[in-house]
Amino acid sequence: MASRSGSMSAAGMSEISPTATAHGSTGRSSPPAHLAEKSTRPIKSRDSDHDRISIGASAALAGSVRIPGIVHTQDGGSAGLPRHARDRRADRPVRAGRHIRKDHLTMGSLNLGPHGVVREVPAPRTYEVTTGTRYLSRLEDGDIRGMADRHTFILDERTGQIMIDGSYGTFAYSWSTSGRAGTSLHAFLHSLDFDYFMKKASKTPHRDHDMPKTLLRMREDVLDARRHDSITKEQARAVWNAVHDLDETMSESEFIAAFQSDNDLYEYWCDGGPPMATKENGAMRAFWDEVWSVFRTEVLAPHADAARREREERRQAA
Repeated sequence: MASRSGSMSAAGMSEISPTATAHGSTGRSSPPAHLAEKSTRPIKSRDSDHDRISIGASAALAGSVRIPGIVHTQDGGSAGLPRHARDRRADRPVRAGRHIRKDHLTMGSLNLGPHGVVREVPAPRTYEVTTGTRYLSRLEDGDIRGMADRHTFILDERTGQIMIDGSYGTFAYSWSTSGRAGTSLHAFLHSLDFDYFMKKASKTPHRDHDMPKTLLRMREDVLDARRHDSITKEQARAVWNAVHDLDETMSESEFIAAFQSDNDLYEYWCDGGPPMATKENGAMRAFWDEVWSVFRTEVLAPHADAARREREERRQAA
């Protein structure tokens, strides 16, 4: 019986962390084999507050437990553990019966608490563009007065963001470095056209429905179809009259509702819908011509010229 007990004790202790021997013998007799085998598996328990993981009973036999990711001192201490995960004696690691909250164990590592870093970043560049109309109020002394609107431009080269606020509304968008082909934000903005910029940055639709032009396109479609015998005379006449009945002054939503409710129109353009025409929004075009053009010439153009010279130098050096 003595040899059998000794073999079971050795089997039970084989799963204990090597650090167990660093504390010396605990002075306790070896446990029965059936208890030593079960002690090598973690014991899960639940209480009313948190899900917890209980350190296995084998830790009590060994005297200590190693937790991956924690710096253990030579005397068995565990620097870096949260306060509730330490034994009350700071010179000993966690003992059996102590619990570590599950929310401190994430992705195989131990959550050591909040962490923050503060660093200084370059400030965005701010510009103010003033536009308006000037008047010569007194011919005798040359007194010039004017009505002006102020527009604030904020450009952040680090994030690629532009923000504009003024009498024409708010514009905002950001382009990544790859989205602007590695060029500076100033040089990139210089290359943009009206439609692309407005589509990205404007909160107001930059194009409106052009009703007269839409009706003209619809009539041209009917004439072209009849010219190629794609529809009969009767069909062409029915569609032509339906187009004629559409009011040129109606809004886009009213036009769509009238189009969908007319069988002749809906059946004729059932595939792709009517040939809608649009026109530029007057306010957005005014912003582009009066405000953006000044900003582009005075601020963006020098950056675009510098970027162009730099490309030329690199090309010649290569």
